[in-house]
Amino acid sequence: MKRNHLLFGGLLLASITALGVGLASRLQPEPRYPFGSSAFDALIRDSEAETASAERSGFEAWLAGAYSRSPKAQLEGFKSLPLALEARQAAYRKLSGVAAKVAFERETGAWLHRMVKASIPKFSLDRGFEFTNTVALGERQCLLQGVLIAALLQRIGMDAGTVMIWRNLTGATSNLGHVSTLLKLSDGQALLVDASEPMPFPTHQGVFSFNKKLGQYQFLTPTFDNKDDITGFDRATVSDLEALPYSYVRSQFYFYRGERTPGAFVNKPLTPAGMQKGIAYLKRAVQIEPQNPLAQYVLGHLYRSNGQLEAANAQYKLSYALYRTFGFVPSGVQSAFDGIKP
Repeated sequence: MKRNHLLFGGLLLASITALGVGLASRLQPEPRYPFGSSAFDALIRDSEAETASAERSGFEAWLAGAYSRSPKAQLEGFKSLPLALEARQAAYRKLSGVAAKVAFERETGAWLHRMVKASIPKFSLDRGFEFTNTVALGERQCLLQGVLIAALLQRIGMDAGTVMIWRNLTGATSNLGHVSTLLKLSDGQALLVDASEPMPFPTHQGVFSFNKKLGQYQFLTPTFDNKDDITGFDRATVSDLEALPYSYVRSQFYFYRGERTPGAFVNKPLTPAGMQKGIAYLKRAVQIEPQNPLAQYVLGHLYRSNGQLEAANAQYKLSYALYRTFGFVPSGVQSAFDGIKP
Protein backbone atom coordinates (compact mmCIF):
# COMPACT_ATOMS: atom_id res chain seq x y z
CA MET A 1 0.00 0.00 0.00
CA LYS A 2 1.34 3.43 -0.93
CA ARG A 3 1.83 5.90 1.87
CA ASN A 4 0.23 9.34 2.04
CA HIS A 5 3.60 11.09 2.07
CA LEU A 6 2.28 14.38 3.40
CA LEU A 7 0.61 12.60 6.33
CA PHE A 8 3.59 10.48 7.13
CA GLY A 9 6.24 13.19 6.62
CA GLY A 10 6.03 14.59 10.14
CA LEU A 11 5.83 11.15 11.69
CA LEU A 12 8.89 9.99 9.82
CA LEU A 13 10.93 13.01 10.77
CA ALA A 14 9.93 12.38 14.36
CA SER A 15 11.09 8.79 13.98
CA ILE A 16 14.60 10.04 13.21
CA THR A 17 14.82 11.49 16.70
CA ALA A 18 13.09 8.46 18.23
CA LEU A 19 15.76 6.20 16.73
CA GLY A 20 18.57 8.40 17.97
CA VAL A 21 19.44 10.15 14.71
CA GLY A 22 19.49 13.85 15.50
CA LEU A 23 19.56 16.57 12.85
CA ALA A 24 21.22 19.22 15.00
CA SER A 25 23.83 21.47 13.47
CA ARG A 26 27.47 20.48 13.94
CA LEU A 27 28.66 23.31 16.14
CA GLN A 28 32.34 22.43 15.84
CA PRO A 29 34.10 21.36 12.66
CA GLU A 30 35.30 17.79 12.71
CA PRO A 31 38.99 17.05 12.31
CA ARG A 32 40.46 17.09 8.85
CA TYR A 33 42.61 14.17 7.76
CA PRO A 34 45.72 15.47 5.97
CA PHE A 35 48.07 12.84 4.60
CA GLY A 36 50.44 11.76 7.38
CA SER A 37 48.16 12.93 10.22
CA SER A 38 46.78 10.80 13.04
CA ALA A 39 43.29 11.12 11.53
CA PHE A 40 44.42 9.73 8.18
CA ASP A 41 46.44 7.07 9.96
CA ALA A 42 43.30 5.98 11.83
CA LEU A 43 41.61 5.14 8.53
CA ILE A 44 44.55 2.88 7.70
CA ARG A 45 44.39 1.27 11.15
CA ASP A 46 40.66 0.55 10.59
CA SER A 47 41.56 -1.21 7.37
CA GLU A 48 44.23 -3.29 9.06
CA ALA A 49 41.92 -4.29 11.88
CA GLU A 50 39.03 -5.26 9.60
CA THR A 51 41.16 -7.29 7.21
CA ALA A 52 43.00 -9.03 10.07
CA SER A 53 46.31 -7.79 8.72
CA ALA A 54 49.08 -9.34 10.80
CA GLU A 55 51.29 -6.29 10.39
CA ARG A 56 50.86 -2.60 9.78
CA SER A 57 50.10 -2.12 6.11
CA GLY A 58 52.69 0.61 5.62
CA PHE A 59 50.36 2.36 3.17
CA GLU A 60 52.12 5.72 3.25
CA ALA A 61 55.53 4.13 2.66
CA TRP A 62 54.03 1.95 -0.07
CA LEU A 63 52.57 5.00 -1.83
CA ALA A 64 55.92 6.79 -1.62
CA GLY A 65 57.55 3.78 -3.25
CA ALA A 66 54.90 3.56 -5.98
CA TYR A 67 55.38 7.27 -6.68
CA SER A 68 59.16 6.92 -6.96
CA ARG A 69 58.81 4.02 -9.41
CA SER A 70 56.40 5.81 -11.74
CA PRO A 71 57.64 8.75 -13.84
CA LYS A 72 54.02 9.54 -14.73
CA ALA A 73 53.22 10.00 -11.03
CA GLN A 74 56.11 12.29 -10.20
CA LEU A 75 55.95 16.00 -9.82
CA GLU A 76 58.58 17.44 -12.12
CA GLY A 77 61.96 17.49 -10.43
CA PHE A 78 60.97 15.39 -7.42
CA LYS A 79 61.40 11.62 -7.28
CA SER A 80 60.42 11.59 -3.58
CA LEU A 81 56.75 12.02 -2.65
CA PRO A 82 57.47 13.60 0.77
CA LEU A 83 59.79 16.14 -0.88
CA ALA A 84 57.24 16.87 -3.59
CA LEU A 85 54.54 17.51 -0.98
CA GLU A 86 56.84 19.72 1.10
CA ALA A 87 57.81 21.74 -1.97
CA ARG A 88 54.16 22.17 -2.98
CA GLN A 89 53.22 23.27 0.53
CA ALA A 90 56.07 25.80 0.69
CA ALA A 91 55.28 27.20 -2.76
CA TYR A 92 51.58 27.52 -1.95
CA ARG A 93 52.25 29.43 1.25
CA LYS A 94 54.36 31.97 -0.63
CA LEU A 95 51.73 32.77 -3.22
CA SER A 96 49.86 36.06 -3.09
CA GLY A 97 46.98 37.06 -5.30
CA VAL A 98 43.86 35.09 -6.04
CA ALA A 99 44.67 34.30 -9.68
CA ALA A 100 48.05 32.81 -8.80
CA LYS A 101 46.56 30.70 -6.03
CA VAL A 102 43.74 29.38 -8.22
CA ALA A 103 46.18 28.44 -10.98
CA PHE A 104 48.34 26.58 -8.46
CA GLU A 105 45.31 24.82 -6.95
CA ARG A 106 44.14 23.65 -10.37
CA GLU A 107 47.63 22.46 -11.30
CA THR A 108 47.95 20.58 -8.01
CA GLY A 109 44.57 18.90 -8.47
CA ALA A 110 45.56 17.79 -11.97
CA TRP A 111 48.90 16.45 -10.71
CA LEU A 112 47.27 14.41 -7.94
CA HIS A 113 44.71 13.03 -10.40
CA ARG A 114 47.60 11.84 -12.56
CA MET A 115 49.70 10.67 -9.61
CA VAL A 116 47.00 8.47 -8.06
CA LYS A 117 46.07 6.87 -11.38
CA ALA A 118 49.73 6.13 -12.16
CA SER A 119 50.69 4.94 -8.67
CA ILE A 120 47.60 2.74 -8.16
CA PRO A 121 46.64 1.64 -11.68
CA LYS A 122 44.16 -1.13 -10.82
CA PHE A 123 40.52 -0.45 -9.94
CA SER A 124 38.42 -2.91 -7.89
CA LEU A 125 34.92 -2.31 -6.54
CA ASP A 126 35.12 -5.40 -4.35
CA ARG A 127 38.51 -4.80 -2.71
CA GLY A 128 39.89 -1.39 -3.61
CA PHE A 129 38.38 0.50 -0.65
CA GLU A 130 40.82 -1.18 1.77
CA PHE A 131 44.23 0.43 2.27
CA THR A 132 45.63 -3.04 2.97
CA ASN A 133 44.46 -4.19 -0.47
CA THR A 134 46.15 -1.24 -2.10
CA VAL A 135 49.41 -2.34 -0.52
CA ALA A 136 48.89 -6.05 -1.25
CA LEU A 137 47.27 -5.82 -4.69
CA GLY A 138 47.85 -2.29 -5.99
CA GLU A 139 44.09 -1.64 -6.14
CA ARG A 140 41.92 1.40 -5.52
CA GLN A 141 38.24 2.27 -5.47
CA CYS A 142 36.39 5.60 -5.61
CA LEU A 143 36.21 6.16 -1.84
CA LEU A 144 39.86 5.36 -1.22
CA GLN A 145 41.12 7.42 -4.16
CA GLY A 146 38.83 10.34 -3.28
CA VAL A 147 39.93 10.36 0.36
CA LEU A 148 43.59 10.01 -0.66
CA ILE A 149 43.47 12.94 -3.08
CA ALA A 150 41.66 15.04 -0.46
CA ALA A 151 44.20 14.08 2.21
CA LEU A 152 47.12 15.02 -0.06
CA LEU A 153 45.49 18.36 -0.92
CA GLN A 154 44.93 19.00 2.79
CA ARG A 155 48.59 18.15 3.46
CA ILE A 156 49.60 20.88 1.00
CA GLY A 157 47.27 23.31 2.77
CA MET A 158 44.28 23.42 0.44
CA ASP A 159 40.58 23.29 1.32
CA ALA A 160 39.50 19.84 0.15
CA GLY A 161 37.45 16.82 1.14
CA THR A 162 35.10 14.27 -0.37
CA VAL A 163 31.50 14.38 -1.60
CA MET A 164 29.13 11.65 -2.73
CA ILE A 165 27.85 11.72 -6.31
CA TRP A 166 24.17 11.00 -6.97
CA ARG A 167 23.99 12.23 -10.58
CA ASN A 168 26.91 11.62 -12.92
CA LEU A 169 28.40 13.39 -15.93
CA THR A 170 25.56 12.38 -18.22
CA GLY A 171 22.83 13.11 -15.68
CA ALA A 172 22.18 9.46 -14.78
CA THR A 173 20.95 9.14 -11.20
CA SER A 174 22.21 6.66 -8.61
CA ASN A 175 21.74 6.09 -4.90
CA LEU A 176 24.98 7.79 -3.83
CA GLY A 177 26.89 5.44 -6.09
CA HIS A 178 30.20 7.27 -6.37
CA VAL A 179 32.71 9.37 -4.39
CA SER A 180 34.68 12.35 -5.68
CA THR A 181 37.05 14.93 -4.20
CA LEU A 182 35.87 18.52 -3.75
CA LEU A 183 38.58 21.18 -3.99
CA LYS A 184 37.54 24.69 -2.99
CA LEU A 185 39.39 27.41 -4.88
CA SER A 186 40.66 30.71 -3.58
CA ASP A 187 38.29 32.64 -5.87
CA GLY A 188 35.20 31.20 -4.12
CA GLN A 189 34.53 28.52 -6.72
CA ALA A 190 35.27 24.78 -6.58
CA LEU A 191 36.40 21.79 -8.61
CA LEU A 192 35.65 18.09 -8.52
CA VAL A 193 38.81 15.97 -8.80
CA ASP A 194 38.10 12.37 -9.78
CA ALA A 195 40.61 9.63 -10.59
CA SER A 196 37.83 7.47 -12.06
CA GLU A 197 37.64 9.84 -15.01
CA PRO A 198 40.21 10.34 -17.79
CA MET A 199 40.23 14.11 -17.28
CA PRO A 200 40.90 15.50 -13.79
CA PHE A 201 37.93 17.84 -13.28
CA PRO A 202 34.60 16.19 -14.22
CA THR A 203 31.27 17.99 -14.20
CA HIS A 204 29.14 15.56 -12.21
CA GLN A 205 25.56 16.81 -12.10
CA GLY A 206 24.64 15.95 -8.50
CA VAL A 207 26.63 16.05 -5.24
CA PHE A 208 25.73 15.14 -1.67
CA SER A 209 27.55 16.79 1.21
CA PHE A 210 27.11 18.93 4.31
CA ASN A 211 25.50 22.39 4.17
CA LYS A 212 26.98 24.25 7.12
CA LYS A 213 24.45 27.08 6.79
CA LEU A 214 21.54 24.66 7.30
CA GLY A 215 23.48 22.34 9.60
CA GLN A 216 22.57 19.19 7.69
CA TYR A 217 23.43 17.02 4.71
CA GLN A 218 21.93 17.99 1.39
CA PHE A 219 21.51 16.69 -2.16
CA LEU A 220 22.55 19.47 -4.50
CA THR A 221 22.83 20.23 -8.20
CA PRO A 222 25.99 22.20 -9.05
CA THR A 223 26.15 24.99 -11.57
CA PHE A 224 29.28 25.28 -13.70
CA ASP A 225 30.89 28.10 -15.63
CA ASN A 226 31.62 27.47 -19.29
CA LYS A 227 34.34 25.05 -18.22
CA ASP A 228 34.60 22.87 -15.08
CA ASP A 229 34.51 25.34 -12.17
CA ILE A 230 31.53 25.00 -9.82
CA THR A 231 30.09 28.48 -9.30
CA GLY A 232 27.25 27.48 -6.99
CA PHE A 233 24.44 25.02 -6.35
CA ASP A 234 20.69 25.01 -6.80
CA ARG A 235 20.07 25.48 -3.07
CA ALA A 236 23.43 26.57 -1.67
CA THR A 237 26.51 28.64 -2.36
CA VAL A 238 30.00 27.19 -2.60
CA SER A 239 30.81 28.79 0.76
CA ASP A 240 27.75 27.10 2.32
CA LEU A 241 29.01 23.67 1.36
CA GLU A 242 31.50 21.69 3.40
CA ALA A 243 33.01 18.42 2.30
CA LEU A 244 31.76 15.31 4.07
CA PRO A 245 32.91 15.30 7.70
CA TYR A 246 35.40 12.78 9.03
CA SER A 247 32.65 10.75 10.70
CA TYR A 248 30.94 10.25 7.33
CA VAL A 249 34.21 9.25 5.67
CA ARG A 250 34.87 6.57 8.31
CA SER A 251 31.25 5.44 8.14
CA GLN A 252 31.43 5.04 4.38
CA PHE A 253 34.44 2.73 4.61
CA TYR A 254 32.38 0.50 6.91
CA PHE A 255 29.45 0.75 4.50
CA TYR A 256 31.57 -0.66 1.68
CA ARG A 257 32.85 -3.41 3.98
CA GLY A 258 29.26 -4.44 4.66
CA GLU A 259 28.09 -4.06 1.08
CA ARG A 260 31.01 -6.07 -0.34
CA THR A 261 31.22 -8.82 2.26
CA PRO A 262 30.90 -12.17 0.41
CA GLY A 263 27.45 -13.62 0.99
CA ALA A 264 25.98 -10.44 2.46
CA PHE A 265 24.48 -8.20 -0.22
CA VAL A 266 26.28 -7.68 -3.54
CA ASN A 267 28.49 -10.75 -3.67
CA LYS A 268 26.03 -13.64 -3.81
CA PRO A 269 24.95 -16.32 -3.02
CA LEU A 270 23.80 -15.06 0.35
CA THR A 271 24.99 -17.04 3.36
CA PRO A 272 24.03 -16.78 7.05
CA ALA A 273 27.64 -16.02 8.03
CA GLY A 274 27.99 -13.44 5.27
CA MET A 275 24.78 -11.66 6.24
CA GLN A 276 25.74 -11.56 9.92
CA LYS A 277 29.13 -10.09 9.06
CA GLY A 278 27.57 -7.60 6.66
CA ILE A 279 25.03 -6.53 9.27
CA ALA A 280 27.82 -6.01 11.81
CA TYR A 281 29.70 -3.75 9.39
CA LEU A 282 26.58 -1.76 8.50
CA LYS A 283 25.68 -1.36 12.18
CA ARG A 284 29.18 -0.01 12.74
CA ALA A 285 28.72 2.39 9.82
CA VAL A 286 25.52 3.87 11.25
CA GLN A 287 26.99 3.97 14.74
CA ILE A 288 29.84 6.14 13.46
CA GLU A 289 27.51 8.37 11.40
CA PRO A 290 23.77 7.85 12.06
CA GLN A 291 22.93 10.31 9.28
CA ASN A 292 24.54 8.20 6.55
CA PRO A 293 21.33 7.47 4.60
CA LEU A 294 22.82 4.85 2.29
CA ALA A 295 24.18 2.80 5.18
CA GLN A 296 20.84 3.00 7.00
CA TYR A 297 18.99 1.88 3.86
CA VAL A 298 21.24 -1.05 2.95
CA LEU A 299 21.19 -2.23 6.57
CA GLY A 300 17.43 -2.60 6.05
CA HIS A 301 18.06 -4.86 3.04
CA LEU A 302 20.41 -7.06 5.04
CA TYR A 303 17.91 -7.34 7.88
CA ARG A 304 15.19 -8.32 5.39
CA SER A 305 17.40 -10.94 3.72
CA ASN A 306 18.19 -12.31 7.16
CA GLY A 307 14.49 -12.66 8.03
CA GLN A 308 14.46 -9.73 10.50
CA LEU A 309 11.43 -8.01 8.98
CA GLU A 310 10.57 -5.71 11.87
CA ALA A 311 14.13 -4.39 12.00
CA ALA A 312 14.15 -4.04 8.20
CA ASN A 313 10.96 -1.99 8.21
CA ALA A 314 12.37 0.31 10.89
CA GLN A 315 15.44 0.90 8.73
CA TYR A 316 13.34 1.61 5.65
CA LYS A 317 11.30 4.19 7.55
CA LEU A 318 14.41 5.82 8.95
CA SER A 319 16.33 5.90 5.69
CA TYR A 320 13.31 7.27 3.81
CA ALA A 321 13.03 10.09 6.34
CA LEU A 322 16.72 10.92 6.01
CA TYR A 323 16.68 10.99 2.22
CA ARG A 324 13.53 13.08 2.18
CA THR A 325 14.95 15.54 4.69
CA PHE A 326 18.15 15.86 2.68
CA GLY A 327 16.30 16.57 -0.54
CA PHE A 328 16.14 13.47 -2.75
CA VAL A 329 14.51 10.04 -2.43
CA PRO A 330 15.97 7.40 -4.82
CA SER A 331 13.46 5.07 -6.46
CA GLY A 332 14.68 2.02 -4.52
CA VAL A 333 14.27 3.82 -1.21
CA GLN A 334 10.78 4.93 -2.21
CA SER A 335 9.81 1.38 -3.22
CA ALA A 336 11.13 -0.11 0.01
CA PHE A 337 9.15 2.43 2.03
CA ASP A 338 5.98 1.94 0.00
CA GLY A 339 6.28 -1.81 0.50
CA ILE A 340 6.11 -1.64 4.29
CA LYS A 341 2.91 -3.29 5.50
CA PRO A 342 0.75 -0.87 7.56
